[in-house]
Amino acid sequence: SAVICLLQLSYEMLTHARDKDWISQWSLTYEHNNEDQMPSRLGLAWLIPLWVDRDPEVRFGSLGIGSALTLVENGCIALAASCQNISGGLWGTVLNILLDQSECSMVRKEAASILQNLLMIRMPATMEEAKDFVWQSPCVHDEESGLSLVGLPALQALLYH
Repeated sequence: SAVICLLQLSYEMLTHARDKDWISQWSLTYEHNNEDQMPSRLGLAWLIPLWVDRDPEVRFGSLGIGSALTLVENGCIALAASCQNISGGLWGTVLNILLDQSECSMVRKEAASILQNLLMIRMPATMEEAKDFVWQSPCVHDEESGLSLVGLPALQALLYH
């Protein structure tokens, strides 16, 4: 029932938030390691480990929150920023969950929902066009050729592999 409450809360925040920055309410602001180090911004990084929890209800609920957050562009940007240190980033992670045949259907459905929300945002078609975008969409770097792809070409490369 906690999962349902959190999903309902995210829906209510989306529909009733006066300021459109309700995404920041889900973000952890700072983590203090010790007195000598500068605090680091955690953002939505707390959500990502829940996507691989062994309990499918936890995975379902956390991906459901991710799905709600990605309904707005700010949420896509914040969630993608929290996945920068993960191989494949947000796009690769969500695609891996969606394509995992051993994953339960409710978890895969939420991964598909995040992917659907990500695809709703306009993507750059070229590297030159990507410079004008806040939302970078998928980005793929080929280590052999040294080429980087962003936007639609990167999405095509991800789907090809």
